[in-house]
Amino acid sequence: MNNKEMKTLIKTARKFAKPFRVTDDDFRLKDFDPGDTLETSEDKPRAKETIDHGHRSTRRTSEHALCAG
Repeated sequence: MNNKEMKTLIKTARKFAKPFRVTDDDFRLKDFDPGDTLETSEDKPRAKETIDHGHRSTRRTSEHALCAG
């Protein structure tokens, strides 16, 4: 995975994770629907792509950590 692909992967991951971030002290779990999947369960190819991106990102980050350590 080259640098451009890594940046695209990180951008996608940030976009996906943004709705789940806790950014203030007013967080209340009851304000969130546990069944909210951001429509990925309805779109199986998109869900699979998201999971694949996550796996690649984790693998790449682990490789960097091992090489640096």
